Amino acid sequence: MARPSLIKQCLGDFCSSFGQRVNYHKFILYVSPNINRGRASHMSQQAGIPLKMALGKYLGIPAIHGRVTRERYQPLLLRIQKKLAPWKANRLSFVARLTVVNSVSASIPVYNMNTEIILSGVCHSIDKLNKDFVAEEENKNKMHHVALDKMALQKKHGGVSIRPTRHANLAMLAKGG
Repeated sequence: MARPSLIKQCLGDFCSSFGQRVNYHKFILYVSPNINRGRASHMSQQAGIPLKMALGKYLGIPAIHGRVTRERYQPLLLRIQKKLAPWKANRLSFVARLTVVNSVSASIPVYNMNTEIILSGVCHSIDKLNKDFVAEEENKNKMHHVALDKMALQKKHGGVSIRPTRHANLAMLAKGG
């Protein structure tokens, strides 16, 4: 087991050699769940670094320290719903609803899409939120302007150019390198 005092000494040597300083107030000690809780607390006290069981968020995205599940993306889905909710879709024209959906889809999930592959089920949920908003009508018995499965097609092919979330995600990841 690594001794926290030795790690602190190494950091101190590094800092004195290169004229740097370490801000220990920003440090956290995150240990494997397999390590005994008492041992982890002892290491934390010895090093003078607070022990955390979760890494928290970095740039607004939870740091993953386990399996990625659909629940991890719930805040993203809720933010999209909250952005679409204030708009009275049945009072907007079809083109206005398309504009709102494209604006929300282009802004909210961008950072997530640039940094990670979003689960296909989550992409499908985002697409469903968008399609439901566009297709919402005052009278539910009305015929939809465009079939829901054709909304992703380009306008010249009879669609309305709502970009599928999965395609946008992969394109942004490819663009980032």
